[in-house]
Amino acid sequence: EYEDDAETNSQCRLHKFCKAVPKIELHAHLNGTIRESTLIELAKQRGVELSSKLHDADAASANGHVGETKRDRDRYRRMYNTKPRSLLECFEVFAEIPKVVNDLKALERITWEALQDNAMENVAYLELRTGPKRLLFDSVSSSDEGICTKRQYIETIINVMRKFEEQELERYH
Repeated sequence: EYEDDAETNSQCRLHKFCKAVPKIELHAHLNGTIRESTLIELAKQRGVELSSKLHDADAASANGHVGETKRDRDRYRRMYNTKPRSLLECFEVFAEIPKVVNDLKALERITWEALQDNAMENVAYLELRTGPKRLLFDSVSSSDEGICTKRQYIETIINVMRKFEEQELERYH
Protein backbone atom coordinates (compact mmCIF):
# COMPACT_ATOMS: atom_id res chain seq x y z
CA GLU A 1 0.00 0.00 0.00
CA TYR A 2 2.90 2.36 0.73
CA GLU A 3 4.16 1.92 -2.85
CA ASP A 4 0.70 2.81 -4.19
CA ASP A 5 0.70 6.00 -2.07
CA ALA A 6 4.20 6.91 -3.28
CA GLU A 7 3.23 6.28 -6.90
CA THR A 8 0.04 8.31 -6.53
CA ASN A 9 1.96 11.13 -4.86
CA SER A 10 4.54 11.09 -7.66
CA GLN A 11 1.77 11.16 -10.30
CA CYS A 12 0.09 14.08 -8.52
CA ARG A 13 3.35 16.04 -8.44
CA LEU A 14 3.92 15.34 -12.13
CA HIS A 15 0.33 16.36 -12.91
CA LYS A 16 0.75 19.66 -10.98
CA PHE A 17 4.06 20.35 -12.74
CA CYS A 18 2.57 19.68 -16.20
CA LYS A 19 -0.41 21.90 -15.41
CA ALA A 20 1.88 24.75 -14.29
CA VAL A 21 4.15 24.69 -17.36
CA PRO A 22 3.14 27.29 -19.98
CA LYS A 23 1.86 25.60 -23.12
CA ILE A 24 1.04 26.38 -26.73
CA GLU A 25 -1.88 24.97 -28.68
CA LEU A 26 -1.19 25.16 -32.41
CA HIS A 27 -4.24 23.47 -33.88
CA ALA A 28 -7.43 23.50 -31.80
CA HIS A 29 -10.72 23.30 -33.67
CA LEU A 30 -13.32 25.44 -31.92
CA ASN A 31 -16.08 22.83 -32.23
CA GLY A 32 -13.65 20.18 -31.01
CA THR A 33 -13.08 22.08 -27.77
CA ILE A 34 -16.72 22.00 -26.71
CA ARG A 35 -17.24 20.70 -23.20
CA GLU A 36 -19.26 17.50 -23.19
CA SER A 37 -21.51 18.98 -20.50
CA THR A 38 -22.16 22.00 -22.74
CA LEU A 39 -22.94 19.78 -25.71
CA ILE A 40 -25.48 17.85 -23.68
CA GLU A 41 -26.99 20.99 -22.12
CA LEU A 42 -27.36 22.73 -25.49
CA ALA A 43 -28.96 19.60 -26.94
CA LYS A 44 -31.53 19.56 -24.13
CA GLN A 45 -32.28 23.27 -24.63
CA ARG A 46 -32.79 22.74 -28.36
CA GLY A 47 -34.59 19.40 -28.19
CA VAL A 48 -31.83 17.61 -30.09
CA GLU A 49 -31.21 13.91 -29.56
CA LEU A 50 -27.50 13.12 -29.47
CA SER A 51 -25.67 9.97 -30.50
CA SER A 52 -25.54 7.14 -27.99
CA LYS A 53 -21.73 7.37 -28.25
CA LEU A 54 -21.87 10.20 -25.71
CA HIS A 55 -24.16 8.38 -23.33
CA ASP A 56 -22.32 5.06 -23.57
CA ALA A 57 -19.05 6.77 -22.67
CA ASP A 58 -20.75 8.55 -19.77
CA ALA A 59 -22.10 5.31 -18.35
CA ALA A 60 -18.79 3.50 -18.68
CA SER A 61 -16.81 6.22 -16.97
CA ALA A 62 -19.33 6.76 -14.17
CA ASN A 63 -18.70 3.31 -12.70
CA GLY A 64 -15.67 2.98 -10.50
CA HIS A 65 -13.88 -0.05 -9.15
CA VAL A 66 -14.93 -1.80 -5.95
CA GLY A 67 -13.62 0.07 -2.91
CA GLU A 68 -12.75 3.14 -4.97
CA THR A 69 -13.79 6.47 -3.45
CA LYS A 70 -15.20 9.45 -5.35
CA ARG A 71 -11.94 11.31 -4.61
CA ASP A 72 -9.96 8.45 -6.20
CA ARG A 73 -12.19 8.48 -9.30
CA ASP A 74 -12.01 12.27 -9.64
CA ARG A 75 -8.21 12.24 -9.36
CA TYR A 76 -7.97 9.44 -11.92
CA ARG A 77 -10.29 11.25 -14.36
CA ARG A 78 -8.21 14.44 -14.12
CA MET A 79 -5.04 12.55 -14.98
CA TYR A 80 -6.20 10.06 -17.62
CA ASN A 81 -8.60 9.80 -20.54
CA THR A 82 -11.52 7.99 -18.95
CA LYS A 83 -13.63 8.04 -22.09
CA PRO A 84 -11.45 6.38 -24.70
CA ARG A 85 -12.97 6.47 -28.18
CA SER A 86 -11.77 5.28 -31.54
CA LEU A 87 -11.07 7.89 -34.20
CA LEU A 88 -14.32 6.90 -35.93
CA GLU A 89 -16.27 7.43 -32.68
CA CYS A 90 -14.62 10.84 -32.25
CA PHE A 91 -15.79 11.84 -35.73
CA GLU A 92 -19.30 10.58 -34.93
CA VAL A 93 -19.40 12.77 -31.81
CA PHE A 94 -17.87 15.69 -33.76
CA ALA A 95 -20.75 15.42 -36.26
CA GLU A 96 -23.22 16.05 -33.42
CA ILE A 97 -21.81 19.47 -32.54
CA PRO A 98 -23.33 21.53 -35.41
CA LYS A 99 -26.78 20.25 -34.41
CA VAL A 100 -26.53 22.20 -31.15
CA VAL A 101 -24.06 24.97 -31.97
CA ASN A 102 -26.47 26.47 -34.45
CA ASP A 103 -26.71 30.07 -33.31
CA LEU A 104 -24.49 32.95 -32.23
CA LYS A 105 -25.33 32.50 -28.54
CA ALA A 106 -23.99 28.94 -28.59
CA LEU A 107 -20.95 30.09 -30.60
CA GLU A 108 -20.23 32.77 -27.98
CA ARG A 109 -20.54 30.21 -25.21
CA ILE A 110 -18.25 27.57 -26.70
CA THR A 111 -15.68 30.22 -27.63
CA TRP A 112 -15.67 31.62 -24.08
CA GLU A 113 -15.43 28.12 -22.58
CA ALA A 114 -12.60 27.16 -24.95
CA LEU A 115 -10.65 30.21 -23.81
CA GLN A 116 -11.42 29.47 -20.15
CA ASP A 117 -10.38 25.83 -20.47
CA ASN A 118 -7.13 26.68 -22.20
CA ALA A 119 -6.37 29.35 -19.60
CA MET A 120 -6.97 26.79 -16.84
CA GLU A 121 -4.42 24.51 -18.52
CA ASN A 122 -1.95 27.40 -18.61
CA VAL A 123 -2.00 27.73 -22.40
CA ALA A 124 -0.10 30.92 -23.18
CA TYR A 125 -0.60 30.80 -26.97
CA LEU A 126 -3.69 29.41 -28.67
CA GLU A 127 -4.45 29.00 -32.37
CA LEU A 128 -8.18 28.40 -32.39
CA ARG A 129 -9.47 27.27 -35.76
CA THR A 130 -12.92 27.44 -37.26
CA GLY A 131 -14.54 27.90 -40.63
CA PRO A 132 -17.20 30.61 -40.76
CA LYS A 133 -20.64 29.10 -40.82
CA ARG A 134 -24.05 30.55 -41.38
CA LEU A 135 -25.81 30.32 -38.05
CA LEU A 136 -29.06 31.62 -36.67
CA PHE A 137 -28.86 34.69 -34.47
CA ASP A 138 -30.84 32.88 -31.77
CA SER A 139 -32.37 29.42 -32.21
CA VAL A 140 -33.84 29.15 -28.71
CA SER A 141 -35.95 32.28 -28.32
CA SER A 142 -38.73 33.29 -30.65
CA SER A 143 -36.40 35.78 -32.30
CA ASP A 144 -37.02 36.24 -36.00
CA GLU A 145 -33.66 37.81 -36.81
CA GLY A 146 -32.73 35.14 -39.37
CA ILE A 147 -29.31 33.86 -40.34
CA CYS A 148 -26.04 35.62 -39.58
CA THR A 149 -23.40 36.25 -42.20
CA LYS A 150 -19.97 34.67 -42.19
CA ARG A 151 -18.58 38.06 -41.19
CA GLN A 152 -20.90 38.19 -38.16
CA TYR A 153 -19.75 34.67 -37.25
CA ILE A 154 -16.09 35.75 -37.21
CA GLU A 155 -16.88 39.05 -35.45
CA THR A 156 -18.69 37.12 -32.72
CA ILE A 157 -15.57 35.06 -32.03
CA ILE A 158 -13.29 38.09 -32.13
CA ASN A 159 -15.56 39.98 -29.71
CA VAL A 160 -15.50 37.07 -27.26
CA MET A 161 -11.72 36.94 -27.51
CA ARG A 162 -11.46 40.68 -26.83
CA LYS A 163 -13.74 40.42 -23.79
CA PHE A 164 -11.76 37.46 -22.50
CA GLU A 165 -8.47 39.30 -23.00
CA GLU A 166 -9.82 42.31 -21.07
CA GLN A 167 -10.95 40.07 -18.22
CA GLU A 168 -7.73 38.07 -18.15
CA LEU A 169 -5.29 40.91 -18.77
CA GLU A 170 -3.22 40.18 -15.64
CA ARG A 171 -2.78 36.53 -16.60
CA TYR A 172 -1.41 37.23 -20.06
CA HIS A 173 0.65 40.40 -19.70
